[in-house]
Amino acid sequence: MEKRKTSFVLHLDMLEDIEEMTTEEKAELLDFVVGYNKGTLKIDDVKSGSSRRFFRLFANQFDRDHDKWMNTKQKRQEAGKKGGLAKASKCYQMLPNASDAKHKVNVNVEVKEEVKVKVKEEGEVKTEKSLSQKSENQLRIEKLFNRRPSTPLDKAETSAWKSAKAVIEELTDFEWTKLEAFYAAPQRETYRRKTLATLLNNLSGEVENALQWKPQHAIATLTKKTQW
Repeated sequence: MEKRKTSFVLHLDMLEDIEEMTTEEKAELLDFVVGYNKGTLKIDDVKSGSSRRFFRLFANQFDRDHDKWMNTKQKRQEAGKKGGLAKASKCYQMLPNASDAKHKVNVNVEVKEEVKVKVKEEGEVKTEKSLSQKSENQLRIEKLFNRRPSTPLDKAETSAWKSAKAVIEELTDFEWTKLEAFYAAPQRETYRRKTLATLLNNLSGEVENALQWKPQHAIATLTKKTQW
């Protein structure tokens, strides 16, 4: 039987269908939900009865979620490979010019931080940065590092953003929520990436880490409740 991912989603509209089930039937359904997503049970293992149709509804939804997850995972892997190749190619091209790398970085920063000058009638001069248009997803992922919207991407971040853009567009609301909670937690608990560029270059793996992560206080509470 095909191995599934280590988490699954229960949609609220799915739960509406089980309100008329008995407590025993609900317990059987819970066992099936866990077993089906672990790959130890299938729909044919369910005994015939009036409640079996509910089991099939859940199984069909889990299959759709699983297929979507596999498709997204494959796209992330392909995007990651492209990003890795692009990064390696860029590093190779930069090797002959390593001696003046510092000079080039300074030039790039100056170019990206263009300044517009506005002259008022009184003769006062006011400067302000011209900001490039950023998408909602870009602002959202930059916010994980508490960056100002006006802060431009540096050369490494720009390259990483282009490589990870396809992966970011595939992120679900649930994955965004888990990723934001993961980056809001203390770094000593999550060992998350410390810079935007490294996050973007390893986004697929970091999303998986966020989905697997459990807050320390939640683990402590669960441990306390399960003590005899």
